[in-house]
Amino acid sequence: MRVVNGAGRYLSPPKPLSAVPARRATDFPGSTQPPAPVATQPTRGGKRVPFDPAGFSAALLGVEARDPRAYFSVVVVTPPPGQLEPFSVVALHTVRAVNGDLVGVANGQLLVYLHATGRKHAPYFIERLRDNWQQAGRGELIVDVLAYPPDQDRLRTLLATAL
Repeated sequence: MRVVNGAGRYLSPPKPLSAVPARRATDFPGSTQPPAPVATQPTRGGKRVPFDPAGFSAALLGVEARDPRAYFSVVVVTPPPGQLEPFSVVALHTVRAVNGDLVGVANGQLLVYLHATGRKHAPYFIERLRDNWQQAGRGELIVDVLAYPPDQDRLRTLLATAL
């Protein structure tokens, strides 16, 4: 239905209200809930390094435990044979580390946790990652995207087999 105002212009219909609150109690000063700790990428010698399988799994389980309504994606990338180390360096430079993205390795694959990123937006990261890899390395990347919560069963299986 279109509504015309007195000036002859169409007015947009009102947008429906969301059933999910835009803010949580922890967003307000004086809240009784403590702020949730954030997992950070491990470092060695002052440089960020990928999580080992157990550390990556613990970080993801921590995200889920802190906020069961959280949404995120995990990009699983299989680099060319023998290229895991150089590819992990490229991935660590590509992620939004200050926003909470995390990188881990397991079973010859790189696992990238994209904080608050759904399946719809993960391809933008993948495109940046591929562009950066083409500048620094060689070979085709095999990529799979697991979105949480829709793919939570696949994600749990991935984490269980990584350990």
